[in-house]
Amino acid sequence: MYKNGTFSIFGLPIYSLHNNYETSDRTQSFLGGIVSTFRAKRDFGNYVEKDIKFFGKSFLKRIDDGISRTYYFAGRPIKKLFLYQELKPLCKLIDEKHDDIYILNANSGEIYLFLTYVVEAILKKNGSKSPLFIATKKYHCDMIDMICPEIPYIYQKNAGKKIAAYSFNIDKLRFFMIFDHAHFKRVEARIKKNPAGSVHYFDEMLKRCELSKNDVAFRNVTISKDIEDSMLKKVSSINLNLDKFVFLAPEAMSCEMLGDEFWESLIDKYKKDGFDVFLNIMRPMDISCEYKTCFLTYSEAFALAKLSKKIISLRSGFTELLTQTNTPMDILFTKFGGRSSLDDMSVEQVYKGFNVQRLPYVNKELIKEYIASEYDYNLAI
Repeated sequence: MYKNGTFSIFGLPIYSLHNNYETSDRTQSFLGGIVSTFRAKRDFGNYVEKDIKFFGKSFLKRIDDGISRTYYFAGRPIKKLFLYQELKPLCKLIDEKHDDIYILNANSGEIYLFLTYVVEAILKKNGSKSPLFIATKKYHCDMIDMICPEIPYIYQKNAGKKIAAYSFNIDKLRFFMIFDHAHFKRVEARIKKNPAGSVHYFDEMLKRCELSKNDVAFRNVTISKDIEDSMLKKVSSINLNLDKFVFLAPEAMSCEMLGDEFWESLIDKYKKDGFDVFLNIMRPMDISCEYKTCFLTYSEAFALAKLSKKIISLRSGFTELLTQTNTPMDILFTKFGGRSSLDDMSVEQVYKGFNVQRLPYVNKELIKEYIASEYDYNLAI
């Protein structure tokens, strides 16, 4: 499927654009083709080619393959850079005692799985004697403190974001990328192309790490007294009834949001039954009924959810962490939003491919999962 557009003056083509949305190829032509550009993306963005041509002949070209970047002049390679060299300055910040560096380059759900189930097996498999984590998101730091407090870490936003290699060496250090962007795109593609339920995101993670389910261990989430005290101070300022409240998590990055009216009906139901309602949200909601909210860190939100009588969460990366609250929880699934390289993922595919009950050591008696459109909030208590 092409979208073509041409701009002309007095019948002479000045500029034209041709996009191929099936392959992500793009061609631009200037001044009737005197100058043209070509861009191609392959392997879910791991391979990117950009070419500038004069009279149809390649003049300058750049190719990124996820590991290296090569520059060409008139068809001949003139310079090659390895993408991981951008981490060279970072190496100066790493203590010499460390041997293996694990870059946490994923959102909360996958990082929870890695820290909770995979980390012990992968450290053993790799023979990591003095590992260091690099957190690329602020909440990664919270998660490490909660799940792997004995492993040191540093925070470096976007470290190695363009690197597709799973492992590579810089001087005496070994680096492991947990995980590159293309990994998640491949998982989504496999879930879409195979029968529902035959591909699960946790199994795909184990394959990426070359591990099996027999290698999986389990780490409990622990909350420090300082975090708990900080949380209690915050919720006391909003007069939350800690003896009888429910914890609602309406936001997600991948799953499509449910309308505010859905949550308003749910809140109204709980209020009529005498419950206080806490909403774990980053944006205000357009609802008329009363609810309580305040800013909580990742670990503070977990500590509060543990005290609730019930959790209802839109399926998000936070959901995995909430499975360790030992609180009854309803998880609501919607379809994934738009993807640049894939069609939208249906709610059935999301429900089967990212089902939480298939994770090891999950208390299936406490956790219920629903397609949101089939959820009856009258039965939520």
